[in-house]
Amino acid sequence: MYKIFQTQGIIINEEERGEADRVLTVFTENFGKIRLYANGSRKIKSKLAGRLALFNHANIYFIRGKKREIITDAYALNSFINTRRNLGRVKIAFYVSNLIDNLVAASECDKKLWAAISWIFENIDRGVIYNENNVFLRLFEIKTLEYLGYLPDFSKNNPFDFSPRILKILSIISSQPRRVGQLAFIEKDLRELRSATDLMLNMIY
Repeated sequence: MYKIFQTQGIIINEEERGEADRVLTVFTENFGKIRLYANGSRKIKSKLAGRLALFNHANIYFIRGKKREIITDAYALNSFINTRRNLGRVKIAFYVSNLIDNLVAASECDKKLWAAISWIFENIDRGVIYNENNVFLRLFEIKTLEYLGYLPDFSKNNPFDFSPRILKILSIISSQPRRVGQLAFIEKDLRELRSATDLMLNMIY
């Protein structure tokens, strides 16, 4: 008899398999990024269909078979309805999902990263993160790089030759994230900050 595992997770990717199945990439609280088979979940009458939609935050139960991990049950905790109703938010959710999928190795469990991913999806849904130049999106990118060990120590070096102002902003974001909402940014700052994080991310993938 198979042991049933339980975890919370956010669905960041999905692939169709056969006539009615899907393979889900889920970043989970307890197991990191894992791939789970949702057998029959594309059938109209499947109880898993709506519970395991892309971007859903769900409570998931699964077993580990000989070749794959298979979902036995799931319950949606947050379907992020506001995100689904807004094309701009959907675009940001796709960007965040692809970022996680590309940066994070399979089964790399990190409670801080789980908290950051939960936070970003909640704030996309609340409208706090409303476009691709948003400073809170940069905060997520920078903290993700930090948690994965890719972020330079900007207080000691400037490997990308950023301007003094951008270097200062990056240092504050990485070391004092709670101050981000208190800072005033001009549009030029946001554009340059986005270019800076793009440069760092492009060096990795």
